Amino acid sequence: MAARRASVLGLLLLLPLLPSASSSSMVFTLDGNVYPDGHLYVTVNIGEKEKEKPYFLDIDTGSNLSWLECDAGKGTCETCNKVPHPLYQVISKKLVPCARSLCNVVHGDLGTNKTCRDGPDQCGYDIHKFDGSRTLGVLLVDKFSFPMGHGSSARSDIAFGCGYNQVKKGNKRKVAVDGILGLGRGSVDLVSQLKR
Repeated sequence: MAARRASVLGLLLLLPLLPSASSSSMVFTLDGNVYPDGHLYVTVNIGEKEKEKPYFLDIDTGSNLSWLECDAGKGTCETCNKVPHPLYQVISKKLVPCARSLCNVVHGDLGTNKTCRDGPDQCGYDIHKFDGSRTLGVLLVDKFSFPMGHGSSARSDIAFGCGYNQVKKGNKRKVAVDGILGLGRGSVDLVSQLKR
């Protein structure tokens, strides 16, 4: 009983350290369905203010990295799914260099070794999933626009993956989302990045 009281008291003492809800709450509209599509997603605008575009991101509490299917300038994405919006277009200045510490952090979260095989100007990744599928891509940083309620929004630089090669049986299937909103408990999930 005393341990329970101590943990509740500890939590109450920490509450004043949290930002007020009015200044830090995001208000996303949840779309999708569990059946038949199996996707619950939010819409996030990504890109510089005058060029931002909406993308549907599947809410995923098991992924540490948010990512979109994209056109990495390597020709047509032969293995991309048929997504609702045009593929995100990579701009070289948005690429995260392999030598940047952020690249090490991402690979630490993914449990993979950084190789820089694609060159020093980009941080490549190869994510293997439990269902046998995988996604290859590069790490980018771009502006994400988040709905804050009452018609306002906040913009922040967010690191995310540009998945340019999806390897799975039955590629080119039509899906309800453009990518994943990573809400895992890693160093580069969305919440961790916003706390910085």
